[in-house]
Amino acid sequence: MNFVNGVHYINQSVYHGIYYIIIIIIVIIKILLLRILKNCPNIISNDENIINEMISKLTIVDDNTTTSDNNEDDKKSKKGKKAAKGPPETKVIIGLVQRQKKKYVTVIAGLETVPDLKLKDAAKIFGKKYASGVTINEAQNGSKEVVIQGDVHLVIPQLLISDFKIAPTSLFFLEEDQRSIRPYA
Repeated sequence: MNFVNGVHYINQSVYHGIYYIIIIIIVIIKILLLRILKNCPNIISNDENIINEMISKLTIVDDNTTTSDNNEDDKKSKKGKKAAKGPPETKVIIGLVQRQKKKYVTVIAGLETVPDLKLKDAAKIFGKKYASGVTINEAQNGSKEVVIQGDVHLVIPQLLISDFKIAPTSLFFLEEDQRSIRPYA
C-alpha cells in the first residue's frame, strides 16, 4: 500500500490478487452447495430448486464484484455475445541490473504490450538518445525485453511518457531486491 496525501492506495497487483481470491471463494461455495445437494437430498428436497437457481445466478461482473443477475434481458444479451479479449493491459517494468562491479544495464520489460510500438524502433531511439548499445532479448517467461547498456533507469520514464505516449500509471520500477515492483506515478 502506498500512502499519498493522507490516502491509502492499493497496489494493482494486490487488487488483482484480491479479485482472484474472491473468484476462488465463489467456486468453492458452488462446489460445496452442489455436494450438499448430492449427499443430503432428504434435508433440502423442498429447497432444491431455490438453491440450484441461486447457484446459476451467482456470477462475476467485470468490475470485480459478485452479483446476482435478476434481469432476463441481460442474460439473453450475455448469451448471444462471445467474450472478446481486449488488448493486453500495458505494464512496463524498468529495472537496473548489475553486470560487473561497476557496470550496469537498464532492462525494460513489457514494451510489447504497448499498442502501436515496435520494439526494434524503440531500441533504435534508445540507442541514439543515450549513445549506448541496445539489444532486444527474450526474457525467461518468453516475453521480449529491451536491454540498454548503462544506468539510465531514472531518465527512461520521461522518454517513454513523452515520445511513446505511455501513461505514467503503466510504468513500474523493479526494486533492488529484484522481487518487488513499485509504481512510477
